[in-house]
Amino acid sequence: MSTEQTLPHVWVSLDIMGAPFDPDSVTTQLGVEPTLHHRTGDPILGNRGRWRGDRWRVTIGPRDTLEIDGMLSELLAHMAPGEQRLNKVCAELGVKPTITCAVEPTSSLTPSIVFSPDVVRWAADHNVEIDVDIMLWWEKGDNEEA
Repeated sequence: MSTEQTLPHVWVSLDIMGAPFDPDSVTTQLGVEPTLHHRTGDPILGNRGRWRGDRWRVTIGPRDTLEIDGMLSELLAHMAPGEQRLNKVCAELGVKPTITCAVEPTSSLTPSIVFSPDVVRWAADHNVEIDVDIMLWWEKGDNEEA
């Protein structure tokens, strides 16, 4: 049995999703290119159904890491051209943006999920929620009792 542990897969993103809106319009208004966007009804990659809402997203990662500080800094730098318009755009759309830190554990190693005061202040100033998602997957039978 191997004792080598692999780093978790981690990504951070800023999402605008919800009420019907045109993601291309968000790109134009913010002056920021998303890494992903889709409209309600678009197919989900891998033929897993259809999206139930509109979404505009900037993602940094995934990366195999135990630290998210650098990824959060990259996210805020990417958003810098549109940060002065973010509140207005989201208010007009009736949506609340969210910063998400997603972690997919690959061993018992867990990342340091710490949001610096600068990130928390940025989120508060822009009316952005902060969310942490731990992506736990298991094979059929893994959750059955012995």
